[in-house]
Amino acid sequence: MSFSGYYVRAHLADRLPNLTNYREAQLWHDAVKPFSKGRSKGDKPVGRNRKYDRFLIRKENIAPAAITIKHYKTDILRYNEDGSIYIKTDYDSICTVQGLQEILGVEKFVRRKCKAYYKDKNGKYFRIKGGLRINADNTADESTATRETVHEIDRPAFKQVREHYADFMEYVYFTNNLTQGGEALASTLQLEGVENGKQPHDFYRKNAGVALSIDTVQIRWYRNPQFAVREAFFQQVEEAMKLEGEDKYKAYHHLATFLSWSAATNFLNTTVTPTDRSYKWEVDNHRLRQFFDGLLKFRFPALLLKEVEVPLGVIRHDSNIKYFEHGTV
Repeated sequence: MSFSGYYVRAHLADRLPNLTNYREAQLWHDAVKPFSKGRSKGDKPVGRNRKYDRFLIRKENIAPAAITIKHYKTDILRYNEDGSIYIKTDYDSICTVQGLQEILGVEKFVRRKCKAYYKDKNGKYFRIKGGLRINADNTADESTATRETVHEIDRPAFKQVREHYADFMEYVYFTNNLTQGGEALASTLQLEGVENGKQPHDFYRKNAGVALSIDTVQIRWYRNPQFAVREAFFQQVEEAMKLEGEDKYKAYHHLATFLSWSAATNFLNTTVTPTDRSYKWEVDNHRLRQFFDGLLKFRFPALLLKEVEVPLGVIRHDSNIKYFEHGTV
């Protein structure tokens, strides 16, 4: 719902005016007649279309003088007599931003990844959730701005965790170099100790209770089964790493096949038998590495991801927050 960086919306039916400062808001307030009936009796609408009362305007009985805009039951905007404006909202909702940008100006607001920002005259962006004061010269008062943080990869920690699983992944890469994929019966594509509700029924829509996944949408719907599969997989890898000789590589082979099938992107064919189903797939080592790194971040987010503060005036999406939302240890 965004285009060229700006939040794009249909024109609100309320027909809201453009009120950029205290004087304009005061003149508008004084010229508007209050509702004479209905749930908003005695209140004054902001919009020219009086069929709508979701945006209301009122004078504050405080010193210094102020004009406030209300959206439903929540104050979202206050004009101060000194020329400053205070955006006062705890919401990033579409309707809230629609109202604010129509009243203050369309190109002053951006909505990205469900977060709303105000763009001041210097081209800096500031979150409006939690409150933001805009000075009379249309610059943001940075002392009132909401501080944001994002999660970044802690590279030394990631290197250490990768080294811990290096023996297992070396085996995975070696065997995959020979086959660039794999083939197995559905009955073997299971982890011991994990109760599977269904057999693998479709390669591109593998049930999250059966296969490993780093698809956050799938994990959202199958959080508990996926958590159980991930925990069982890493527990069995840890146990296999303690073994010696043929026993180790036998355990590795089963786990490598399971990982390869879970990570594969090119499904070739299936053969259905009276009692089972055969799967054949393709996957390269680059995909395997990316997939395993994703599994590590889901399992060890607090260890592998560090929180850093975003410089004020900059929009940065926290692409790693998903690793903290779907079950961690």
